[in-house]
Amino acid sequence: MTRATMEDLIIELRTMSEAGTGDYTLGTITFWTDTQLQAVLDKKQSEVDYEQMSIFSKRVGSITEYKEYYSGHTNWEGSATVRDTYGSALSGTLYTFDPVQGEVEFTADQYGSARFISGYFYDLNGAAGEVWHKKMGNAAKMYDFSTDRHSMSRSQFMAHCKEMYQFYQGQAGPNVIQVYREDTRPPIYDTGDE
Repeated sequence: MTRATMEDLIIELRTMSEAGTGDYTLGTITFWTDTQLQAVLDKKQSEVDYEQMSIFSKRVGSITEYKEYYSGHTNWEGSATVRDTYGSALSGTLYTFDPVQGEVEFTADQYGSARFISGYFYDLNGAAGEVWHKKMGNAAKMYDFSTDRHSMSRSQFMAHCKEMYQFYQGQAGPNVIQVYREDTRPPIYDTGDE
């Protein structure tokens, strides 16, 4: 089951990867459902918690207004939360959020106050690359054939999948992992109960 907050990202991924709802079938599974595309996106997910947003000031006459904030990340899941300096979630009625650009625009001046964001953003290029890679794997079984005055060059589709896979992998973000220092972990004590 797909999350409603992923709808726009799934549509964009479907467009980038030319993924129809009946591209091909393996066994009894037909590709590409929204749930399958969401699963690919979830593998390319990054989480931020209480990340400070950049502020953009705008001069209106003789007054400087602070209404626009930027997260520095794009392609957010629609469930992101904007917070104040105390960590309290701000009501969605106070601002509009553009999840594609990672931009928040408040309806009222924020007077330069810090604003923070928590939620998930996605590497759409990496996800599109993975879908093209899977499509390329399926296309490997295709073959060229000709009869009388007709010919089918199905191998061209595999070449197309490979080109698109390489293109999107070249645009994809880096793989990021969390690393923890061993000396910052709490000690594990042997209770001798074993």
